[in-house]
Amino acid sequence: MTSRGPWRLVTVNTAPERAKKLIGRVAEALKDRYDIQHVANCSSIDEVEDAVKEQQPNILFSASMWTAEESARIHQIARSVVPDIKLYGIPEGLQVKYGPDAIVQHLVENVPKVIEDTGAKPFACRICGRQFSRPDSVTRHQRTHTQVEQQQHRQQQQGQRQENDQQQQQEPQDVWPLSPSMSDYASIRSVTEQNQSISYEPVPGINTDSMFVDPALSSSELNVHLEWPDAEALLHSIVTFDWGSLTLPPGSMPAAQLRQQTAPQPNISYDVQSVDVGQTQDPEQLSPVNGSRDAIQSLSDMITSLSQNVTSAAKSLPELNPAFLDSCLQAYFSHFNIYFPILHRPTFVFRDCSPSLILNAIALGSLFIGTDDAVSEGEVLWRLAHTAVATAWTALLRHQGPYDSHRGVQLVLTALLGQCYAVMSENTDLKLTSQVFHSLGFNWANQNNLYRPSSSQQPALSAGEVSDERAWKEWAAEEVYHRALIGHYILDGHLSYLSGQPGAATLHATNSLRLSACSKAFEALDTQEWRLALDQEQSQGPTFSFSDIYHELFATIHPDNEVSPCLRSLNAPLDVRVVLECLHALVRENREIQSSKSIVKIPTLPEVKQALVRVFQLLNDTWSFDDTERLELVIRWHFVCLDLLCNSIKLFDQICRHLQIDQHIFKTKNSGSDLKDSMQWIGGSTDAKCAFLHAVAIQDTVNQLPFNRTNTFWMPIPIFAASTIYSLFRLSGIKSVSVPAVVHWESTLIDRPNIREASGSPDQDVSWKKTQSFLSSNWRKTNYALGPARNLPFEMKKIQTMMHGLAIQWGVAVEMETILSQLETLEPLED
Repeated sequence: MTSRGPWRLVTVNTAPERAKKLIGRVAEALKDRYDIQHVANCSSIDEVEDAVKEQQPNILFSASMWTAEESARIHQIARSVVPDIKLYGIPEGLQVKYGPDAIVQHLVENVPKVIEDTGAKPFACRICGRQFSRPDSVTRHQRTHTQVEQQQHRQQQQGQRQENDQQQQQEPQDVWPLSPSMSDYASIRSVTEQNQSISYEPVPGINTDSMFVDPALSSSELNVHLEWPDAEALLHSIVTFDWGSLTLPPGSMPAAQLRQQTAPQPNISYDVQSVDVGQTQDPEQLSPVNGSRDAIQSLSDMITSLSQNVTSAAKSLPELNPAFLDSCLQAYFSHFNIYFPILHRPTFVFRDCSPSLILNAIALGSLFIGTDDAVSEGEVLWRLAHTAVATAWTALLRHQGPYDSHRGVQLVLTALLGQCYAVMSENTDLKLTSQVFHSLGFNWANQNNLYRPSSSQQPALSAGEVSDERAWKEWAAEEVYHRALIGHYILDGHLSYLSGQPGAATLHATNSLRLSACSKAFEALDTQEWRLALDQEQSQGPTFSFSDIYHELFATIHPDNEVSPCLRSLNAPLDVRVVLECLHALVRENREIQSSKSIVKIPTLPEVKQALVRVFQLLNDTWSFDDTERLELVIRWHFVCLDLLCNSIKLFDQICRHLQIDQHIFKTKNSGSDLKDSMQWIGGSTDAKCAFLHAVAIQDTVNQLPFNRTNTFWMPIPIFAASTIYSLFRLSGIKSVSVPAVVHWESTLIDRPNIREASGSPDQDVSWKKTQSFLSSNWRKTNYALGPARNLPFEMKKIQTMMHGLAIQWGVAVEMETILSQLETLEPLED
């Protein structure tokens, strides 16, 4: 029977008063069972050793603001002073995500477990006899024996594999590993089930005090809560895969006796048709026309070597452990998915996902951990996922998880998350990879006919709670697949801009996908909340498609003060981003048409401007988003307008070539014009003044965002585009510009006569008058009557500070910040 106490408790929390209050509530809740005395709090890790020496506590708790690695360090320090101290780490981020009441409830549930733990180690390894206090620790230890056995087994099988190679080629292969670094998603399940099937027997009478403690297992002995316990199985899968079993796709290895081809066949199509599970593939479908056995084997060896190098890097990372993987996945959902909502957190099941999808989500989450080591480890995991997809996409194309709405959905999701990571990377090779492979998501979706129209309508009412739960999960799976597709449209816009390639305007403009379900339904945490949100959405009328939206935006007749039900139905920020990327693609396509002959008929730039004006009016007057979402969308709108008015990449390229700055952010084309042409544009173009207003608006709107929304995926590119405009004005000798306090944004896109027709009586509109005064003024002279003056050197310094904050998460912002530091010292060009 465990003693009632007193139990002397030390906490490690940067907020001492909050720690005192929370522990007081826990002690009060457990007073009938234990006498818990909060004797001290350490506000930093450096205070732990002295506090433990002085107080000699029985228990130490590390608070939720510490990472798993920091908690392990705290516990190691405490145990070095008091070896038998009981330790507990509150899950990272619990206070931030769920509040103080959740902390109290969590501790009330777990403190008895900590106190009742006697410190005995009754569970022994059946192989070597080493003892542990918990069965899961034995599981992790026994894997080390398994790895040794697997290595020996691989060496024994290597010769046998070569002997049987010919036979294996002639037999059809039904399964191809999803990854050269791990087997398919079932491997995670099989490892977990293996753990659950092992039984452990206490071994009495052995003195555990003299047993050697493995430092590598010290952190795993801690009671660190894993939100996704399968992170342990994923880590095990990463480091123990049998590399010798790597094979190429079925049919890619030609049989030993192939008839000789007389000549290569020209114009061979490598288009792989839609794959059906019940279909039998032609064994020559993926075979090279003139391929030789040796060439294919060399390719297989090359893939194996590449994958082994990547995984060797993963094995060598000191901090790659289940707690790290778990923390990164939590960070993905709390810092990335919440602003780019693709995966459905309430119904997300770790083991139902392919490892390559999980690894990409973890890689994105690692960007928000905040340490250089985490970023490095995340990149290694991204490389593992990329290698998996590059070598095993045919198996992923056929794969369908338990709640996936279609085959291949996880492959499309994997491509989306992987390219989001790569496109924002500091690594040039990763950015190039994202640009080269970015169309694959669309192609893979087409292979499985994922673009067929689908409905977000409410499923039939359920007969009971179980079936209602299932209906929710099936609806969520359908919505996830749909959002994966529209996510690729958004990503295509980013990649097309960064790569300097014209956007696939026709692809965007003919998008027949339905609009997304409302955000409230997608964010619902239970079936009841989901049903309520879906009922409200159904009452708003039928579901429209993006092509319907575009038709309305470009309609020539718009009744005054009347918004069609179609345009009113746009109620998800993700959908507005799709629309903005379509309009941006049309802008880039118009530039290409102007520089080359084309038979493709697309809306003209004046028509695109009219559509942008319409979107701006809807953003401010009709669409019901919260203030923060609206600000983020307005930033993107200003960026599209800025790029329409000035071709920001061409201006940036001219500046870099003039200053001899080597940059890898954008892939640019030599337009044949130089910086002096842009200087003349600034001096005599109204578009230059309008572009400057949009640049100022981007900066000011970012400053209005809450701090936690300024470092999202969407921010670096618009902010950097604004800095490009500022830099060009600095080179023109302009140091200060008076800007109207209020701007009539429609008039920055549409000529005055059209504005007069649209707004009725613009002379009564103060913002319109101020804007017209600015556009007609000599902006080389400060005009305080017009509005406050913007000091460009100071504004560029503020943008550089913004970019420094973004560089913590997004590698591409590192190079942007470096270039901004060079642009900060710009001197005007001599005439």
